[in-house]
Amino acid sequence: MVQPTPSSPRIIRFGIFELDPRAGELRKLGMKVKLQEQPFEVLVMLLERPGEVVTREEIQQKLWPADTFVDFEHGINAAVKRLREALDDSADNPRFVETLARRGYRFIYPVAAMSSSPVGGGDVAATATVGAGSGRSGEGKIFPYKSVLLGLVVIVLVTAGAVWYRSSRSVSNPPLPVMKTIPFTSFPGREVDAGFSPDGKQVAFVHLQEIYLQIIGTDSPVRLTRGGSPAWSPDGRHIAVIRGTQDKAEIYLIPALGGPERKLHTLNWGKDFWGWSFVSWSPDGKYLAFPDRELGEKQFSIFLLSIATLKPHRLVSPSALDFYVDQPRFSPEGKTLAFVRSGGFAVQDIYLVSLAGGEPWRLTFDGRWIWGLNWTPDGKYILYSSDRNRGTDCLWKVPVSGGEPERLPVGEDNAYGPAISPDGRRLAYSQKYWETNIYRIAGPCSGGLAGTPLKLISSSRAQTAPQYSPDGRKIAFVSNRTGSYEVWVCDSDGSNTMQLTSMGGTLGGGNPHWSPDGREIAFDARGERNSDIYVISSDGGPPRRLTTDPSHEMVPTWSHDGRWIYFASNRTGSWQVWKMPAKGGRAVQVTQHGGFAALESVDGNSLYYSKSLDVLGSLWKVPVGGGEEEPAIPAAKLYTDLMVPWAVLEDGICFNNEETRALEFFDFATRRITRKASREGSGPWGGTISVSPDGRWILYCQVDRNEEDIMLVENFRW
Repeated sequence: MVQPTPSSPRIIRFGIFELDPRAGELRKLGMKVKLQEQPFEVLVMLLERPGEVVTREEIQQKLWPADTFVDFEHGINAAVKRLREALDDSADNPRFVETLARRGYRFIYPVAAMSSSPVGGGDVAATATVGAGSGRSGEGKIFPYKSVLLGLVVIVLVTAGAVWYRSSRSVSNPPLPVMKTIPFTSFPGREVDAGFSPDGKQVAFVHLQEIYLQIIGTDSPVRLTRGGSPAWSPDGRHIAVIRGTQDKAEIYLIPALGGPERKLHTLNWGKDFWGWSFVSWSPDGKYLAFPDRELGEKQFSIFLLSIATLKPHRLVSPSALDFYVDQPRFSPEGKTLAFVRSGGFAVQDIYLVSLAGGEPWRLTFDGRWIWGLNWTPDGKYILYSSDRNRGTDCLWKVPVSGGEPERLPVGEDNAYGPAISPDGRRLAYSQKYWETNIYRIAGPCSGGLAGTPLKLISSSRAQTAPQYSPDGRKIAFVSNRTGSYEVWVCDSDGSNTMQLTSMGGTLGGGNPHWSPDGREIAFDARGERNSDIYVISSDGGPPRRLTTDPSHEMVPTWSHDGRWIYFASNRTGSWQVWKMPAKGGRAVQVTQHGGFAALESVDGNSLYYSKSLDVLGSLWKVPVGGGEEEPAIPAAKLYTDLMVPWAVLEDGICFNNEETRALEFFDFATRRITRKASREGSGPWGGTISVSPDGRWILYCQVDRNEEDIMLVENFRW
């Protein structure tokens, strides 16, 4: 085999990708990307001739021998499509591979070819030479002993220079002050969405749905107005805010020193207003960026509103897979906008778009929750909060030029919404304290309420999604007491807890549900990007993955005979209920008009489900064998929240009614609703409930602590 010359490319780099032709590997940010042989060969051909047209005939000759009989047109199209998917590229707005109609393809992104140097110990430019001489014999030669002597002299001079440089800098540049984190607020409840004033002397934040201003160094905030996340105008005279209800959302301009408010714009959100959102000022004070949609559209976009004319125009159009877009932030020089694009539940990444126009480009590739982002004053980094590789949210920074995010040296677990002062010397963020516990109360077959609710399963963190085993002797639940969300099992009295899964940094171990024989537990778990359905033995062991589609599959439940597992999936572009054989196999779509969490009736004749993953949803039912759907409980709003907030019994349904703030029971025979327990405190029930097989007990979750404080970091450095 002919060995490559030292100058031949070993690694070819373009953007955040690297191609190793020898190893046959494509890597993104150092992580190997799965790419089949034919798309890989096409990529190699394009990278060997960047900027040039590679014809379809050339690709055909490369991929298939002369005596091969296949549909070449379809094969080439499929190979290029898979290549674009691996590169996160678009045929309509390509960043890497451009299509030339009926001719071929061209690689349009800048390419850097690198080679491995045995002398330099690293990658050097492919055009560099190793050990090149002058071409004239005898010229420039240094005898060995002179070379050694010269090397010693150079070492002595360099060492002396380094000592002098360090000593001189130690006098002129004293050590940098230590970063110090102190509480800025400590009120009961939650203080969130901190934002520095342009002069860096005040912080605006939200407490109990009211905007407050507080001067740094004092502990006496001033209430300004009601509303969501505040955005300071560049001159510090006004604060912009989105304020809304379930029916309407509007942008208001609030004088920072008090005075009459001014409504700037009404948003086309309708019933889809999710209670909070972000608005951002351009550095010149001429525009506001915000999420909205056109009338009649379902998906959201990023718009710019002119302060002078109050006319909006769309900056970022939604993609077909967008769940929503939000959190727009102008860069310090005002030429670029950062925002968060969501492709589904908990699949979020940061994108950048030029204010001059063009398609957004993707900055992060984690597909994780993102809670707040901000630019550093020099415009080189974006700070944000994410659970990108752990079971909790921390503060991160990512270079605007692209690259692997790094965790900030400040901001402990559950840190959200970083904000940086204009001079970059202070950082503010919210520190969350969240505790959810599992309670037990008397059930519908207990002969009436028996005493007060009992805190059955608790810790200083979260306990959710309880489920009784079919024999009532065990309880499966989810907890993050060991750092990440995992499935746990305990006895029915809350004793003898045992961790069942170890999904690690994934958002895993959600919504456990027992098989009818009690031998297995199905649950959903989050991998690198998507949530999938798993099954694990109730005694422990390795989990078995059931779903592999590039979509979200969540909230699994078993059929009454144990043959099927129901789950929610957005594989068709909308949330529907599906089912698949419990041993694995092809999935079958069950609902057609929207569906999320589903439970079979005890007799196996009916399927009960919510319409979507909305926090406030209604309960519907449909015959298991097929038929027309109909409302199951009239005039009841359930706290869905990605879980199953009801339990189907032989004689009725026990459910959480969010409108009445009570745990209630719907009787099939009388079609009457009776209250079983009222909510204690201000927190939500927490989603899932479970009724013991004998009907004596009900398990539910309650948020016992939900607080956030604003933390302030002095002498901040990123």
